[in-house]
Amino acid sequence: MTVSMHKNYLVIELCQLKSKLLELTDAQYFTNALVNYHQKLVALVEKLILSVISLSAEDYKRIERFKEYISFLQESLIYLEDSTLNITPYETIFCLEKVLKDWDETPPIIATSLKAGNYHFRGALSQNGALADLIQKEFDIEFSEELVQIGIPQLEVYNYLYNIVIYHEVGHYIDQLYDISYSTGNEVFYIKEDKSKSEEATINHLAEHFCDLFAAQYVGPLISEYLDFKAENDSDSESHPSTKSRIEVVNDFLNKRPNKIVDLLTNAIKQSADNRELKVRFEVPSTESFEEYLPHIIKDENELHGVYQTAWKIWRNRETLLAGLSAEQSFDIINNLTGKSIANYMIKQSWKS
Repeated sequence: MTVSMHKNYLVIELCQLKSKLLELTDAQYFTNALVNYHQKLVALVEKLILSVISLSAEDYKRIERFKEYISFLQESLIYLEDSTLNITPYETIFCLEKVLKDWDETPPIIATSLKAGNYHFRGALSQNGALADLIQKEFDIEFSEELVQIGIPQLEVYNYLYNIVIYHEVGHYIDQLYDISYSTGNEVFYIKEDKSKSEEATINHLAEHFCDLFAAQYVGPLISEYLDFKAENDSDSESHPSTKSRIEVVNDFLNKRPNKIVDLLTNAIKQSADNRELKVRFEVPSTESFEEYLPHIIKDENELHGVYQTAWKIWRNRETLLAGLSAEQSFDIINNLTGKSIANYMIKQSWKS
């Protein structure tokens, strides 16, 4: 395909991206950082259109670079358009921003997508340093922001009892940031010469165990219970350890029982993450307010993360604590009280700052 033919396709894609970005110009994002990021994307797409149009027949080598820029724009757009206030579960995102500040001195921006239909983490926009440097050099636009890309199933976007899974997904960003599972996996496979699994499986299994432990710090055994429900009989695979193993590791961590995997990852964190540590970071509030159909007045960040366990305590005992209500009514009340408890704490923190 000639440069001229490539230009025709590239301009179509860029015009589509510009149109979609302009549609989002007045979007109400959860944070001003996303507003700035959006403005930079608009500036980039406009400069790209002009650059592609001016390509000469000798510029064939630049085609692949332009495709990289377009992929960056597409990836950004997918997560931007689902990160607006009327879509994002901003109470959950608020909790996760607090988590990131525990682990990263310059925390990235959380961006969400509801399109994949599952909980997930993608690292494409938090590992784009080399591409960002090229964009700055060629177009004088600085993308200093990193985005933590979190997928949430659309049906569960405001299901606070399930949103605890996102703590696990944020764990994948922390794992990536400090290179925990990769470096530890290589140590196990090559230095300790444990070849019971392939190198890839060794790293993948440690990554999942780390993210389970990372989540358990904040939401306790809820992460294991969710796993037990969703993947009760899953055995070891190349990508994931067995559910039984994952639950055992989390339970040993929470109950301070000896566990080789917990010890391995705990030591790895201390060595790699600026003396940070895996430890319990939640306090479970009383159920008293919820029993009276009132939001709980959260006193600190430990209770902020612990309130999910309060919600589950009420849900498990709904027939006694919320007697006379249907299951649907109980869920709506508990879910709404959880969201309002977090939202009230957000407002209080905003006033303080």
